Amino acid sequence: MGLPLPKTHLGFVKNEGQWPADVLFGTDTPSGPIFIGRTGLDYGVPIHRNDVNTRWLDWVSLEFVNASASSRVLPGDPIGHVSFMKGSDPERWRTRVPCYAEVVIEDVYPGIDFRFSRSGRGIRYDLIVDAGADCTIARIRVIGAESVHQNASAAELRTAHGAAIEQSSPYSWWESAEGNHPTTVDVLWTSETEFCFVPSGPHRRDCKLVIDPVLQIPDWYMSFIGGSKQDYGFDVFVRGSTAYVTGCTSSLDFPVQGAGNPPPPAPDPEPFQRELSLRLGLIAGQQTEQDFDAFVAVVTAYGNSMLWCTYLGGSENQYLGPAYCNMSAGRGISVDGASGVYVAGFTNAIEFPTDSGTGFPTTSGAFQPIAVTTKAAPDAFVVKLIADGTVLSYSTLLSGYDPDFAEDIAVDHDGDAYVTGWTKSVSHSVNGGPLANHFPTTTGVVSRYATGTDDRGFVVKLNSTGSALVYSTFVDFAIPTTAPGALCRAYGIELWAPPERPDDVHAYIVGQTTSQIVNLPPSYITAAPQPFGTDGFVAVLDELAASWQHATYFGVMGVDDRGLGIAVDATGIYVCAGQVGQYTEPGPPSPPAGLPIQNSFQGVFGGGAFDGYVFRANPFAAPGNSLIYASYYGGAGDDAATNVVVDSVSQAYVCGYGGFTLAQVELPPNLYSTPTGVHAKCGFLIKVRGGPNGTQLKSQSFFGSIDSARYTEPWGLAMDDASIYIAGRCTEANNSPAAFFNDMQSMYWQYSAPLATALPTIDSTHDDEYDTGPGLPPPTLPPDNPTTWVPDFPFDMYDVDSGHDAFLWKVTKP
Repeated sequence: MGLPLPKTHLGFVKNEGQWPADVLFGTDTPSGPIFIGRTGLDYGVPIHRNDVNTRWLDWVSLEFVNASASSRVLPGDPIGHVSFMKGSDPERWRTRVPCYAEVVIEDVYPGIDFRFSRSGRGIRYDLIVDAGADCTIARIRVIGAESVHQNASAAELRTAHGAAIEQSSPYSWWESAEGNHPTTVDVLWTSETEFCFVPSGPHRRDCKLVIDPVLQIPDWYMSFIGGSKQDYGFDVFVRGSTAYVTGCTSSLDFPVQGAGNPPPPAPDPEPFQRELSLRLGLIAGQQTEQDFDAFVAVVTAYGNSMLWCTYLGGSENQYLGPAYCNMSAGRGISVDGASGVYVAGFTNAIEFPTDSGTGFPTTSGAFQPIAVTTKAAPDAFVVKLIADGTVLSYSTLLSGYDPDFAEDIAVDHDGDAYVTGWTKSVSHSVNGGPLANHFPTTTGVVSRYATGTDDRGFVVKLNSTGSALVYSTFVDFAIPTTAPGALCRAYGIELWAPPERPDDVHAYIVGQTTSQIVNLPPSYITAAPQPFGTDGFVAVLDELAASWQHATYFGVMGVDDRGLGIAVDATGIYVCAGQVGQYTEPGPPSPPAGLPIQNSFQGVFGGGAFDGYVFRANPFAAPGNSLIYASYYGGAGDDAATNVVVDSVSQAYVCGYGGFTLAQVELPPNLYSTPTGVHAKCGFLIKVRGGPNGTQLKSQSFFGSIDSARYTEPWGLAMDDASIYIAGRCTEANNSPAAFFNDMQSMYWQYSAPLATALPTIDSTHDDEYDTGPGLPPPTLPPDNPTTWVPDFPFDMYDVDSGHDAFLWKVTKP
């Protein structure tokens, strides 16, 4: 067994001579090929990647011990056919080979049939036990697994290369004339590699019993992306279950092919930039801990390999001189329909003019291939890579007189890139002359000029070739525009267009500001900022960037509050995630004036200096009716909600980090013998549902270290139909067995259990209604999964290095 299969989802393909004689049927699941014989099945698990020509697989077999050699094979209904026309000899071709929806092998054991059917990413192998038969005589042996780890009645099978297969707890029932009756069956492991099924619930022995386990690759992983020095993950984008991650690294041995890493079994595309850009200091080639390149890493659907990975950086900062560090960082990432990869960030590896080739790589014909001034960087950059990461489609700076930072990027259906961030390059008078604007903006926008000395947010729309600005505006709410402004930084951007006008793309911006919004748009939540500190804000630009369609503040007096992430549903209603403090002086009530708390799942501040803050609002509603819900989320430490995504029924998934105390988070048993800290800065993922009866916290999960000297910070968040993806940085963590880069250890996984008073508990009720927005019918809600299952297997507890690693976590939607 173990030969290539055709790319088909037509069920089970009959063996008519195209495979060895002991194979009866084969099928190709999204997880890998499966071959069925009379005495068991073989499951091929990808260990590197799937290529159009070749596969690299580990094989795990389930052998039916002492199975009958005279069993009968009964295929189910035919559902199509495939052909095998390989080689130049037509005598060896096999054409119109039939495919079947299911396969039954009768009398594998006395009175026991096996029925095979497809199940999502894997296969079901039902045991059909006749009345009076003994199901325990069906003994199954695992072959090819390096280790077997059990959790309750489920199990995880790991290969020598770290690939994993999960066998779920069997769903079982007995059949009578009245119908099917659910019962329970346990898995009994009679040795380390052999098991059988034992009925544990009530059933009638004079009736047929069906035992229905599922074998599949688990739909979760944790992978680390890094080397021996400092690595940070800042954002993730998902297309087709492939994860695109960006951040920055100072590791010479980052997992780029050719950068100190062994080549894979077949050649990968040559990365655009193979080596880390070293600082050209007093000692040639010497690296400092402050030298960073941006990176792009593209991770396969199962987390067990990279499709490609590249650095993005320059090797010299000509303005600051060789004594200064070289810094490039990717802060936001997006992917278009043709898998072109867009990255926004900032770099101080710039040169003027471009004569030495040591600066950040830009392309001719780009909007701004060189910096506009010789003053100290950094400058913002926007890069588009082709689908395999080998060539820059374009690369441009967004450069002003002073430092400029791009923080996030989104791409529309035409391939135009929308970039947000903040800049110190505001307008000023040169030699007593008229105001000059040194960050590139365009005419006709809501705020072309900004004055003063504080930071300003910006929104830039680049055309599809990166050669020109469609529009560029400051995010500056002060009016008139010549008045002294105030600080404003934009951190996140999302796009939305009315279904009837898909080209009218609105940009939703989130950030922090001290600026007074004058002539506030018709819909808002809070009309005035709180003094002494920054407030978070959300603002919505029209399709031309000519006006604000919606803008609002949130925050409290005397605290630096900020909005960090935003997500928009199909109706244009948004959810914002951020961080807010609490005014501690006597006087203001809790919640303080200026911070709305409405239909909340946590109505009071949890403690520490900051809490996470999540709210949902309709930017098209009348003043006073915009807010749908608003809630704190946090415990006794310092907490932040860093990002958010929404699903098709507008349920919000929010990630962040918190300084939760050990008393608040129930640790898994027997995982730690001696807790080493009082507070843990660990990551969290929560699911929030807002309905007519108030907002519900439907799930909460935690991951990180209990050591007070360690932390885990999630920043990037993305979602496909079945899974949530989180990217961030950590100083101590553990990886799943499917991870492609097994570097650091000691992360614990702890899925939600009832928590202590400072954190809200999960709402176990299920709403029949849900507020999806104007004009949409109530959806059918998916079932709640408040305690997502995670394999319970022991971890080694040690550090490989003392720096940070970027991480990528994929988990089934809670």
